[in-house]
Amino acid sequence: MALLLLLVQNNSHGQQKNKKSPPKKVIPVTIQTVAPTFELDIEGDTINYTDQYSLKQGRWVIEKKSRYEDYSSKEVGNYINGKKFGEWKLYEGSRVVKIENYKDDKLSGNCRYYEDGILACTGFYYALVGTGNFDTVYVVNPVTEELKKYVIPTEKRSVREGKWTYYYNSGKIMRIDLYLMDDLISSKTFDEFTVDSTFIKNYINGLPSTDGAKIIVPFGKKNITIPRFGKVPGEKSFVMPQFGQQEKIKRR
Repeated sequence: MALLLLLVQNNSHGQQKNKKSPPKKVIPVTIQTVAPTFELDIEGDTINYTDQYSLKQGRWVIEKKSRYEDYSSKEVGNYINGKKFGEWKLYEGSRVVKIENYKDDKLSGNCRYYEDGILACTGFYYALVGTGNFDTVYVVNPVTEELKKYVIPTEKRSVREGKWTYYYNSGKIMRIDLYLMDDLISSKTFDEFTVDSTFIKNYINGLPSTDGAKIIVPFGKKNITIPRFGKVPGEKSFVMPQFGQQEKIKRR
């Protein structure tokens, strides 16, 4: 009887083992595509190209006219997969109004702004990390040498960083502001007629470099101070000790 019971159990186990599970249901995914569209400029080059996935690609020239058509503006730059990249220029009539740089559709790098065709301001933007709701950075203020934790909503997309210079119509420097993660840490205004260029040059040379500001990174139970290199936003590198060696890694 025990032998018969054992045979029945083995036979039942074998049937369960050989029993095939029902095939998984496959849901087909259809990607709708459209015919690419484009325009030609006066030289016959392709502009304003939209690919089969409705993504803007390549050089774009976006023109806008006012309600009464007495005013027009033109924006010129490049798209990659529907996002702005590289240098973009905005014109009002024939005059350039601003020149900005983008990376992944965010302001990133040097920028120049003009009033009536005259340079009015130059500055630098740092693009925030696109993942999550916040970009958290621990930075040592180069002026006060105090550590500060910056928790910046990524919806801001970009923040002012480094030296921002404003100019009089004469071309002379009017004011120099120094920013650290959109936080104004120093500002100096110069009189157009009484301050000479040598004084301004010496002042600029004495400014602390935000590119050399220190970052504090949590590492285990300790915090590690490492240099920050900020000349090119999106390509910031760090040197972090790891198992007694130094390994360069990209944080952004």
